[in-house]
Amino acid sequence: MKDLILTGLCVVLLSCKQEKFQKVDANTLAEKEFKSLNLKEVDQFPLFKTCDETENRQHQKACFEKEIHRWLKPHADSLTYNTTKPDTLQLYLSIATDGTLILDSLKTELTVKQQLDSIFQNSPKFYPAQKRGVPVKVSFQLPLILKVN
Repeated sequence: MKDLILTGLCVVLLSCKQEKFQKVDANTLAEKEFKSLNLKEVDQFPLFKTCDETENRQHQKACFEKEIHRWLKPHADSLTYNTTKPDTLQLYLSIATDGTLILDSLKTELTVKQQLDSIFQNSPKFYPAQKRGVPVKVSFQLPLILKVN
Protein backbone atom coordinates (compact mmCIF):
# COMPACT_ATOMS: atom_id res chain seq x y z
CA MET A 1 0.00 0.00 0.00
CA LYS A 2 2.85 2.35 0.89
CA ASP A 3 4.51 1.57 -2.41
CA LEU A 4 1.32 2.36 -4.31
CA ILE A 5 0.89 5.73 -2.57
CA LEU A 6 4.58 6.55 -3.01
CA THR A 7 4.43 5.62 -6.71
CA GLY A 8 1.25 7.69 -7.20
CA LEU A 9 2.85 10.67 -5.45
CA CYS A 10 5.96 10.43 -7.64
CA VAL A 11 3.85 10.21 -10.81
CA VAL A 12 1.85 13.31 -9.83
CA LEU A 13 4.93 15.34 -8.93
CA LEU A 14 6.86 14.35 -12.04
CA SER A 15 3.94 14.89 -14.40
CA CYS A 16 3.46 18.47 -13.18
CA LYS A 17 7.07 19.28 -13.90
CA GLN A 18 6.83 18.01 -17.46
CA GLU A 19 4.13 20.52 -18.43
CA LYS A 20 5.58 23.80 -19.55
CA PHE A 21 3.78 26.77 -18.14
CA GLN A 22 4.78 30.02 -19.77
CA LYS A 23 4.30 33.23 -17.99
CA VAL A 24 3.06 35.85 -20.48
CA ASP A 25 4.23 39.37 -19.85
CA ALA A 26 1.44 41.92 -20.39
CA ASN A 27 3.86 44.42 -21.96
CA THR A 28 5.10 41.84 -24.45
CA LEU A 29 1.58 40.87 -25.37
CA ALA A 30 0.54 44.54 -25.78
CA GLU A 31 3.63 45.29 -27.86
CA LYS A 32 2.92 42.34 -30.15
CA GLU A 33 -0.68 43.47 -30.60
CA PHE A 34 0.39 47.07 -31.25
CA LYS A 35 2.82 45.94 -33.97
CA SER A 36 0.00 44.09 -35.71
CA LEU A 37 -2.12 47.26 -35.95
CA ASN A 38 -2.07 49.28 -39.15
CA LEU A 39 -2.27 52.82 -37.82
CA LYS A 40 -2.49 54.36 -41.28
CA GLU A 41 -5.93 52.88 -41.96
CA VAL A 42 -9.21 52.98 -40.10
CA ASP A 43 -11.80 50.23 -39.97
CA GLN A 44 -14.62 52.67 -40.62
CA PHE A 45 -14.38 56.05 -42.33
CA PRO A 46 -15.94 59.14 -40.78
CA LEU A 47 -19.51 59.29 -42.02
CA PHE A 48 -22.26 61.78 -42.59
CA LYS A 49 -25.67 60.81 -41.25
CA THR A 50 -26.76 60.00 -44.80
CA CYS A 51 -24.02 57.37 -45.25
CA ASP A 52 -24.64 53.71 -44.42
CA GLU A 53 -22.22 52.42 -41.80
CA THR A 54 -22.91 48.80 -42.74
CA GLU A 55 -21.46 49.26 -46.25
CA ASN A 56 -17.92 48.13 -47.06
CA ARG A 57 -14.96 50.50 -46.74
CA GLN A 58 -14.96 51.56 -50.42
CA HIS A 59 -18.62 52.59 -50.27
CA GLN A 60 -18.07 54.41 -46.97
CA LYS A 61 -15.12 56.31 -48.42
CA ALA A 62 -17.06 57.21 -51.58
CA CYS A 63 -20.05 58.39 -49.55
CA PHE A 64 -17.83 60.49 -47.28
CA GLU A 65 -16.06 62.13 -50.23
CA LYS A 66 -19.32 62.79 -52.06
CA GLU A 67 -21.04 64.27 -49.02
CA ILE A 68 -18.13 66.49 -47.93
CA HIS A 69 -17.87 67.90 -51.45
CA ARG A 70 -21.64 68.41 -51.57
CA TRP A 71 -21.51 70.29 -48.26
CA LEU A 72 -18.39 72.35 -49.08
CA LYS A 73 -19.18 73.37 -52.69
CA PRO A 74 -21.76 76.11 -51.93
CA HIS A 75 -19.46 77.55 -49.27
CA ALA A 76 -16.45 77.49 -51.59
CA ASP A 77 -18.48 79.22 -54.30
CA SER A 78 -19.31 82.05 -51.87
CA LEU A 79 -15.66 82.79 -50.95
CA THR A 80 -14.41 86.22 -51.91
CA TYR A 81 -10.80 86.60 -52.96
CA ASN A 82 -8.65 88.73 -55.22
CA THR A 83 -6.88 86.81 -57.92
CA THR A 84 -6.72 86.86 -61.69
CA LYS A 85 -5.86 83.21 -62.12
CA PRO A 86 -7.30 79.92 -60.84
CA ASP A 87 -5.79 78.67 -57.61
CA THR A 88 -5.87 75.49 -55.56
CA LEU A 89 -6.15 75.67 -51.81
CA GLN A 90 -4.77 72.78 -49.82
CA LEU A 91 -7.00 72.29 -46.80
CA TYR A 92 -5.59 70.18 -43.98
CA LEU A 93 -8.59 68.88 -42.06
CA SER A 94 -9.25 66.64 -39.07
CA ILE A 95 -12.33 64.98 -37.74
CA ALA A 96 -12.11 64.65 -33.97
CA THR A 97 -13.35 61.70 -31.95
CA ASP A 98 -16.55 63.62 -31.18
CA GLY A 99 -17.26 64.12 -34.92
CA THR A 100 -16.20 67.77 -35.14
CA LEU A 101 -14.62 68.91 -38.41
CA ILE A 102 -11.52 71.04 -37.81
CA LEU A 103 -9.53 73.14 -40.26
CA ASP A 104 -5.99 72.45 -39.06
CA SER A 105 -4.14 74.53 -41.63
CA LEU A 106 -4.35 75.98 -45.08
CA LYS A 107 -1.81 76.34 -47.86
CA THR A 108 -2.51 79.23 -50.20
CA GLU A 109 -1.38 82.69 -51.19
CA LEU A 110 -4.92 84.06 -50.83
CA THR A 111 -6.36 85.65 -47.71
CA VAL A 112 -9.35 83.38 -47.14
CA LYS A 113 -8.42 81.84 -43.77
CA GLN A 114 -11.02 83.79 -41.77
CA GLN A 115 -13.76 82.95 -44.23
CA LEU A 116 -12.88 79.27 -44.12
CA ASP A 117 -12.67 79.29 -40.32
CA SER A 118 -16.24 80.57 -40.10
CA ILE A 119 -17.39 77.94 -42.62
CA PHE A 120 -15.80 75.09 -40.67
CA GLN A 121 -17.13 76.36 -37.34
CA ASN A 122 -20.62 75.71 -38.71
CA SER A 123 -19.82 72.35 -40.26
CA PRO A 124 -22.12 69.39 -39.76
CA LYS A 125 -21.30 66.71 -37.20
CA PHE A 126 -19.87 63.45 -38.45
CA TYR A 127 -19.84 59.98 -37.08
CA PRO A 128 -16.11 59.72 -36.28
CA ALA A 129 -13.80 57.20 -37.88
CA GLN A 130 -13.31 54.00 -35.94
CA LYS A 131 -10.47 51.61 -35.35
CA ARG A 132 -11.50 48.36 -33.65
CA GLY A 133 -14.76 49.93 -32.56
CA VAL A 134 -13.10 52.92 -30.88
CA PRO A 135 -13.65 56.45 -32.26
CA VAL A 136 -10.36 57.90 -33.52
CA LYS A 137 -9.22 61.26 -34.87
CA VAL A 138 -8.41 61.26 -38.57
CA SER A 139 -6.57 63.86 -40.61
CA PHE A 140 -6.71 64.33 -44.34
CA GLN A 141 -5.85 66.79 -47.07
CA LEU A 142 -8.53 68.23 -49.32
CA PRO A 143 -7.63 70.23 -52.42
CA LEU A 144 -10.10 73.01 -53.16
CA ILE A 145 -9.89 74.45 -56.67
CA LEU A 146 -10.92 78.08 -56.96
CA LYS A 147 -11.93 79.28 -60.39
CA VAL A 148 -11.92 82.83 -61.64
CA ASN A 149 -15.15 84.00 -63.24
